[in-house]
Amino acid sequence: MTHSAELHHNHIVRRHTSIIEIRNLWDNLVKEPFQTSEFLAHLEKTNPCNQRYYTLSCDQNVCAAAVVYTLYVNLFTFSKSSAKAKMCIIGIPASVDSSGLIGSEEFYPVLISEILKSEKGIVLCLNFENKMNIPQLVFMDTLPTFIFHNRFETFNHYLTQMRSNHRRLVLRSMQLFQDVTTHKNRCDTFSEEHYQLYLNIMERTRTKLEIL
Repeated sequence: MTHSAELHHNHIVRRHTSIIEIRNLWDNLVKEPFQTSEFLAHLEKTNPCNQRYYTLSCDQNVCAAAVVYTLYVNLFTFSKSSAKAKMCIIGIPASVDSSGLIGSEEFYPVLISEILKSEKGIVLCLNFENKMNIPQLVFMDTLPTFIFHNRFETFNHYLTQMRSNHRRLVLRSMQLFQDVTTHKNRCDTFSEEHYQLYLNIMERTRTKLEIL
């Protein structure tokens, strides 16, 4: 289903409920694999979260577009309390570092202003490098970036340079895993059985975030 709003300067913003109906228009703007209509169609089946897609057309050509989805987040994830808040997210509904905005950046402010008119509650924009001055929009990255400058010759050297209380916690954690055997395999050996183990852990945890 598609809804449209006509703007000034021959700009038209349309809202779509399926990526399939705009596949050809969409893929002309895509730069990264996780933004493609094929991947987004896969997510509609495997991670349904009320995905909708906004396109901005200028002189009948689609110039920019955005993926928006809904997520209910517990604001007190790491405590015993629970308070679910509805979030509308401009981004790819998966834990990847790609942006949910595609096409020409010059049209993003117009496109986002129309999205903010339609979407209610907290609106979050993920993985957009050039932050815009839009007070109603919260900018965040899916995967935070940490740079670790390794100046240590060995892991033991690293431990000896720690504060004593930190070193004690690390050693205690390592001791808990001393009887654990690890196996490394290729990514393509990941099976349904492995995924079920992951789901079993997620069912038991009290600090549950998004299930992948």
